[in-house]
Amino acid sequence: MIDLFLNEKTKSKEWRKYLVFREEWKKYRDSFYSRCQRRADMENDPVMKQKYISLWKKMKKLQVDDEMEGHSELLKELQDSPTDINAIVARRRKDFTGEFFRYLSLLSDTYDSLEDRDAIARLGTRCLSAVSAYDNTLESVDTLDTAQAKFDDILNSPSIDVACEKIKSLAKAKELDSSLILLINSAWAKAKESTTLKNEV
Repeated sequence: MIDLFLNEKTKSKEWRKYLVFREEWKKYRDSFYSRCQRRADMENDPVMKQKYISLWKKMKKLQVDDEMEGHSELLKELQDSPTDINAIVARRRKDFTGEFFRYLSLLSDTYDSLEDRDAIARLGTRCLSAVSAYDNTLESVDTLDTAQAKFDDILNSPSIDVACEKIKSLAKAKELDSSLILLINSAWAKAKESTTLKNEV
């Protein structure tokens, strides 16, 4: 494998294809590093010596094997709890990276069975859907929080004139978004129904 990574498959992206099978990699991971170091120590050609050292350092630095192990563990959790994908996404959103989905694609390519490939593809699709739903929910919450903060600032104005100026300023800055308008309209509708406001009017 050292010769393969050194001469034929020199890019780390290509290494992932050979590290998909985690159980196999675990068996010879330590020996891979020790052999790399040993070859570097025994090599007389300074160029080749540097290549061995560079390969060893690159594998360590990129943590390709650790990354693949993380993907493998996440996949196992998903396969063990297929009905809890949304909960897993909510808990481990940062792990659902582009690299993880590329890992699923690589894994799918290694299967001979069409059924196994289809199962991985369907799982990947469900994960993407759950991630999208989670991100959209967070985005909506953030938007509402921002709108609420602006609305609170308007309400805390010392006078109606100041409040109006703040609204005009937001509109001018194109920050009078639909969420804020919805809050203002909702508050106005409730205020019109208020007996206190009617009595004051």
